Amino acid sequence: MFKTRYALLAFLAVEIASIPAAFAMLDSVSFERAPQIAAAQLPINTSGMTRYLVSTDAPFAVVSSGLAGPVRVSVQTSGQIGKMVFGGVSQLPGPASSCAVARSGADMVIYRADRATAAGDATAVEQAVVVVVQHDPATTPTLRFVAKTDAPDAAGC
Repeated sequence: MFKTRYALLAFLAVEIASIPAAFAMLDSVSFERAPQIAAAQLPINTSGMTRYLVSTDAPFAVVSSGLAGPVRVSVQTSGQIGKMVFGGVSQLPGPASSCAVARSGADMVIYRADRATAAGDATAVEQAVVVVVQHDPATTPTLRFVAKTDAPDAAGC
């Protein structure tokens, strides 16, 4: 019993001595999570117009491929799509509207947001905004919503 007591005390001393090392290790490790971006294309009956419901927890950019000519982007922070209400806990992620001139089919950033759409804790739909892109009706763009991109910004209108 005498030896067990000393062994237990030695074990506790080693455990207590390791606490500062554990805290030092926590300070050196980065606990960053990847940005979350959810974008869903919404049906629209107007040619030359594309709509997306977008919810993010980080700044983002809209990158277009297959577009040429002027492109107008507008953002709605709240509203209703059919019976679904969106944007109750959203914020304007960047300019409410912008205009860009895309070059013939190259990947170009047509909208850059400097904030997340989420303004607080809520569901993705409550944090979402609607991004409307108006473009040449003869084109069918491919739009991507990304957190980071090396694509150049399109020139302004």
